[in-house]
Amino acid sequence: MRISVREEKSGECLHVGAAAGTVCGKPAIGSHTVSRKMLLLIARNGHVYRHSATIQDLVKTRGKLGVKLIGVNDASVLRVFCQEHDADAFAPLEQVPFSGTREQCFLLAYRALCHEFSKKADVLDSVPVMKSYDRGLPVSKQVEI
Repeated sequence: MRISVREEKSGECLHVGAAAGTVCGKPAIGSHTVSRKMLLLIARNGHVYRHSATIQDLVKTRGKLGVKLIGVNDASVLRVFCQEHDADAFAPLEQVPFSGTREQCFLLAYRALCHEFSKKADVLDSVPVMKSYDRGLPVSKQVEI
């Protein structure tokens, strides 16, 4: 089964501006954490494997971590920064060969942290909807849900 990151919700840029607490808010682009060129080195027919740990997958596999094929254009893509901020902030990763400098390692960790923050924010946004799933149903049905 192939999955596409493009199906995921596009987020907003999380880059923090000069004024404390202000966020850019422009639409986020799909940025590769591993370059497409590097992914093509390990790809088969334009696809690579990635771990799959969605709730649905974990239920099907009884908690065992599985893998799925994903196209190299969608693999390792994060949607957390706009074009401008992604290019500026991550130039030391994108414009220079990786050598493991403190700055490059920090930027990798920062990018992953922003991605996780974005995912947690999406979950938080879904709570009001989830709370309404059982609205108006009998108490026995609410308990079941």
